[in-house]
Amino acid sequence: MAYLEGLWMLGASFLGTLFLFITWFHPAFSLNEVFFFSIVFSILSSSWIGFIVQGFWYNEFNEQGIIISNAFFTVLVLLYAKSAYKKIKMSIENFRFITAASTNAAYMSGKGSNSPYAEMFREYVRNGNGLMFHIFALLCFIMFYTLFDHHSLSIGEDGASYSGGGCWGDIAFHLDIISSFLYGPNVHFKPWALSNPIYSGTTLQYTLLPDYHSAMLIKGGFSVRHAFFGPGVLMSWSICCLLYFYTFRFTEGSKAAGWLAVAFFCFSGGVGFFSWIHKHGMTWSGLVDNDFAQHWEYGELFWFQTITHVLVPQRPALFGYPGVLMIFILLWTATSAPLCHSLTLKEKKRIFIVAGIVAGMLPFFQAHSWMGVMAVLGVYGLSETFKWVNEPFYFLNWLRFGIIAVVWAFPQFVVFAQRGKEWGFAQFKPLWTDPSFSGTGNPIMFWFYSLGFFVFLSLGFFFILNGKQKQWYLGHLALFAFANLFLLQPWTKDNIKIINIYMFGASSVVGLGLVRLFNRDSSGVKGRRDKLSAPSPILTPHQRLEQSQSILAPFYDSPVVVKFNEFCANPFFQTATWATALKVVVILLVVSMCFTGVISVIREPNLHWRFQDNEDLATGQWIIDHTDPYAVFATSEGHIVPVSTNAGRQHVAGYPGWLYSHAYNGWYDRTLHVKEMWAGDQKAYERFKEYNVSYMLREWHMTVNEAFLSECCSEQYRSDSGRYAIYKVERTEKPQPPQVEQQ
Repeated sequence: MAYLEGLWMLGASFLGTLFLFITWFHPAFSLNEVFFFSIVFSILSSSWIGFIVQGFWYNEFNEQGIIISNAFFTVLVLLYAKSAYKKIKMSIENFRFITAASTNAAYMSGKGSNSPYAEMFREYVRNGNGLMFHIFALLCFIMFYTLFDHHSLSIGEDGASYSGGGCWGDIAFHLDIISSFLYGPNVHFKPWALSNPIYSGTTLQYTLLPDYHSAMLIKGGFSVRHAFFGPGVLMSWSICCLLYFYTFRFTEGSKAAGWLAVAFFCFSGGVGFFSWIHKHGMTWSGLVDNDFAQHWEYGELFWFQTITHVLVPQRPALFGYPGVLMIFILLWTATSAPLCHSLTLKEKKRIFIVAGIVAGMLPFFQAHSWMGVMAVLGVYGLSETFKWVNEPFYFLNWLRFGIIAVVWAFPQFVVFAQRGKEWGFAQFKPLWTDPSFSGTGNPIMFWFYSLGFFVFLSLGFFFILNGKQKQWYLGHLALFAFANLFLLQPWTKDNIKIINIYMFGASSVVGLGLVRLFNRDSSGVKGRRDKLSAPSPILTPHQRLEQSQSILAPFYDSPVVVKFNEFCANPFFQTATWATALKVVVILLVVSMCFTGVISVIREPNLHWRFQDNEDLATGQWIIDHTDPYAVFATSEGHIVPVSTNAGRQHVAGYPGWLYSHAYNGWYDRTLHVKEMWAGDQKAYERFKEYNVSYMLREWHMTVNEAFLSECCSEQYRSDSGRYAIYKVERTEKPQPPQVEQQ
């Protein structure tokens, strides 16, 4: 029963959204698409409703926000259950008819029957919802279930909690924020004035809603482990399946391109696998002991492996990216012929409004996602300006989307404004100029080391796209160019957060290009499978006409391109030998671009490190029970500290890596000031007053000035093994030396 309120929150929000979207969007979007839309929208919107109610109405983190959120979605369930039921019932009845007839090959092919159910089944499969999709979705679910089960604070036989990989480092920071709402200074809060648990006296300027959602689940009865585990599995699963549907729609029906796109995104990686083969002889110990996604024998690599370094540990990306894909699917469908012609004006209006709402919600989940969406759609929208004049409703729909997305996002970026002043919105510094990474000074080698052939294929295959696809994909390329030239945060690798949005489009394009190459037969045309894919890279007369009328016509008519087309028309390229060679090349390219990512994911469940034990938990509980929620602590520089991880109290200065990457002003000086306190420096008393320090938490490995501690503090707590000791600051003025009486 302890889980009841949290389960109600997840269940009611999902069902309410599902019934609403089935009523609004089905059959324009398949039930599978609507299912994953509902997972994403329900988690994002329930977080926002709780945050608004608790922050603006109650100014307190309490159960009322959860109850109101649950009540809102319960009303949606009641309002739309009947209409959704009718559509679902019709789909089930139709599916039963077509399943019963599926044993008749002639019937299902349409050659032996004109039954509408046979055509319906063929349409269902053509829309990417066949058996292979469900097998693919099941495999994705199993993969993410396994990874999150290992890394979401699993409990070992010794009673300690365990995590691993990048999650072991990042989960502590997220717990700092979660605990600050549950037990710390953010129990009472205003949305624009949240206390920062890792940098006392400052406002929390962070994309906090993923952690707020977990705090709501814990308040509703979930354990800390399951508050991470449940949403993690659902959102990562949604990313894979929505990317498949996005690619399927973008490529106009290529299921194979959809599967490849998911593989390229999830298993992205560079040349690290070469070191595993060459230096470590493909041994198991060599794999487990080395992170080949980030390192190889000749230096460090720029790239973060998408699953092991981004989706599992980085919660903002985990919550932001599904929203991005949902927006892309909605707006691609609403603006692409012939898909958009089958939609009524009311349906198009709903699509743009829902897309705007999702975009508006993104900044407090992941600001990079909002910027990526607006960049891609901004470029695409500009390329469509001629439609704004001829089709007023088209312009009005984009206007609705833009107003909702910008107006809702604006106050969120106001919260980030101070952080922006300290670092700036962006600084011109090309990625390949960072001396830390292999390929420094050479953008071609930089990206080859990081992602293999992927970037080059994503650029080259631009020219096989049709006009509509080019317009859409230009936004992804513009975003990639921007992220290559400008740093958004001090740490260079943080730009990967926005490059991953380019990866959505690039993975689709590379998948499409490789499928076309693979499906070429000896006549130089596409193979029999990918029926809805465009022809081979050798241009058809229709494609040549389209290019001659485009703004890139001078490029297509240039001598280099003309010579290339003539070269491709050589009879040798129409032979079976060439077609077979292309298939081999495609297979080798796919393997080379995914090998590092695959071995990284295989390695990940074997990284199992202790996170906290009962002594850590007991220390955190003592702090909750015996100190003020607003108390400020001086601590070590470790990233797992009961002060914030368990009790949500504020550090004078938390883990330096976080302070640096978040660009806090004066963070390095403050870490030195904390060291002055522990050393009993002559300025230590001034630092106590400057930072309003109430307590000091000492860990067993720290070297401190014992005499100073006994002079200014009193010991309040010592853990069972002596690993932790907590001192209360009793004196903030340096004692005066006794005066000598004059004779």
